[in-house]
Amino acid sequence: APHLPEPHWNVGIGLSVRGDLDGALRHFDEAIRLEPRFPQGYYSRGNVYRQRGQLDRAIKQYEQAVVLKRDYAEAYYNLGVIAETQKRPDDAIRQYSLAVANKLDYADAHYNLANVLRERGRLDEALVHYSQVIRIDPRRAAAHANLGATFLQMNRFEEARQAFAAALALDPNLGPARAGMRRALQLRGP
Repeated sequence: APHLPEPHWNVGIGLSVRGDLDGALRHFDEAIRLEPRFPQGYYSRGNVYRQRGQLDRAIKQYEQAVVLKRDYAEAYYNLGVIAETQKRPDDAIRQYSLAVANKLDYADAHYNLANVLRERGRLDEALVHYSQVIRIDPRRAAAHANLGATFLQMNRFEEARQAFAAALALDPNLGPARAGMRRALQLRGP
């Protein structure tokens, strides 16, 4: 069928990977013209706008993508990233939460959500999401380190020490884990 959006979308993806954002955008526009209810077209157009730093235009595209595909976890994730960039932490939490609700094993979304929750002082919730990241991707040293930092904020020094040890076993040069371990050992006492 000559009027399907996918061929244009596929060409657009290839062009965007090669850095031809104008060409990619033309193909995404054509895909959407052929099929106005094609969520991937809006999502991909959002990615181009985001790469160009046109965040408000990107937001509109991602929002259209989730109108058409309510469970579009990646679109919610990118809305969360933009909300964080624009210093809108509560909106970031909402978008990342929608991302993980729609894709339970979305490690990056759990990780970013945990970071924003921790910054907002919602430490118990942050622990849950760092633990999810570690369950999904046990080799992510930064998640272990941030879990340790969260335990440290909660004065749970032994758990902090264990989390920092796990981070350092994966990446012995991870500065935040080294600093956190020193702090946990100091605060824990003899």
